[in-house]
Amino acid sequence: MIVLLIETDGRRADVLTRMFQGAGCRVAPVRSADEVRRAAAGVPPADVVALTAGTPGDAARAARESGLPLVLVEDGRAVPSAVLRAEPVAVLSAATPPEGLAARLELAVERRAAAVEAVRSHVALGAAAAAILVSDGDGRVLRANAAFARVAGGAPRDPRGTLLTDILLPAGDDDARERFVLATRGRAEFTGDATLVGGGTRVPVRVGLAPLARSGEAVAGSVVVLLDLTDHLALEESLREANRMLAQQAFVDPLTTLFNRAYLHDALEREVARARRYGSPLSVLMIDLDGFKRVNDVWGHGAGDEVLRAVAAELRVAVRDSDILARYGGDEFCVLLPNTDAESARQAADRIRDRVRRMAVGPDGATRLGATCGLATSADLELDHGPDTLVFLADGALLVAKRAGGDRVLSADSVEVRSAPGGDLVHDADPAAPPPRPRRAS
Repeated sequence: MIVLLIETDGRRADVLTRMFQGAGCRVAPVRSADEVRRAAAGVPPADVVALTAGTPGDAARAARESGLPLVLVEDGRAVPSAVLRAEPVAVLSAATPPEGLAARLELAVERRAAAVEAVRSHVALGAAAAAILVSDGDGRVLRANAAFARVAGGAPRDPRGTLLTDILLPAGDDDARERFVLATRGRAEFTGDATLVGGGTRVPVRVGLAPLARSGEAVAGSVVVLLDLTDHLALEESLREANRMLAQQAFVDPLTTLFNRAYLHDALEREVARARRYGSPLSVLMIDLDGFKRVNDVWGHGAGDEVLRAVAAELRVAVRDSDILARYGGDEFCVLLPNTDAESARQAADRIRDRVRRMAVGPDGATRLGATCGLATSADLELDHGPDTLVFLADGALLVAKRAGGDRVLSADSVEVRSAPGGDLVHDADPAAPPPRPRRAS
């Protein structure tokens, strides 16, 4: 697969080039709109265009006009609005492993190909029933075919004697409108989008005008072909909406509409890298509901789902906009707290537990829940620890706290959490005892 990479920062371009090459791709780095157009039309042509936060706006527009599938590579920088308006079909993380990256690129190419084929089929079908008008040298309609009435809707059913400029409003700038007026009089050709008006309706159309045969210097008139774009535009909007929904479904838990573990993994890699780069604190809270099993056992899983949705709503209120809240699985939730040390994270955990304790759940509205939290911070990480270790430590502290009876917050630095054969979490500390000096297992 050939990837057209648009990045103006040479260092970042080298990093991303190596990332795509690791996934078995050939990479063509470009910087400007002209380079994008030349590369997109090259031999062999590119398969996909990779946009970044360093993509110039004119280059993003050129990429969209190329018709190639677009993907956005997110690396922690703010993405310009011009890049978002290019409507990439997929969002990738710069930390995506090679096998996952290759699979996502293939999916982006397939999704774009399906969309293009759907649009082509629709346009071909519409062209078979195109409306046709014939006008004289003054741009006044002489004849209209039967399809015009179907396309026009509320516009004049019999447009004979009507000026084309009265029923067709061309899109574009002043130059486009001037060319359209000349074309209505048979003095030029014109192809573009317009709005067919009349009878209280406005119909989007693709319009083509061409001069009729001339007799000496006399203009015989013009022929006008109109293609109704109503369904075409609706299809494009449906495809855009479908792409937005697919992107959302890839990172959102369908039950609670919180982020899911896949998004949490990507966000964790990004936030740990940022914390290490700038020396800022990062904390993770693992949250497990106390008493939730009774809801499922007594009232069934349907009631349990309602409780999880209600808890998710409470957690949203309890955390900051900058925090990343995800459903980890079952009745477990996870919160990433950027720029937050252990003490502030413990305060956040207390706020969460307080909101959960105040909830009245279940069909009788009388059941109370609790919450147990495991806490870990970036200070608990050694330099050779991967980002997932932070969740591993918080989850280990949560396990110790649950075994001690729950309804508490326990920090990873107060227990030794390590991996035993088989991947099980092992703890060596008594949570009821005073916190020992922090130890990290190798």
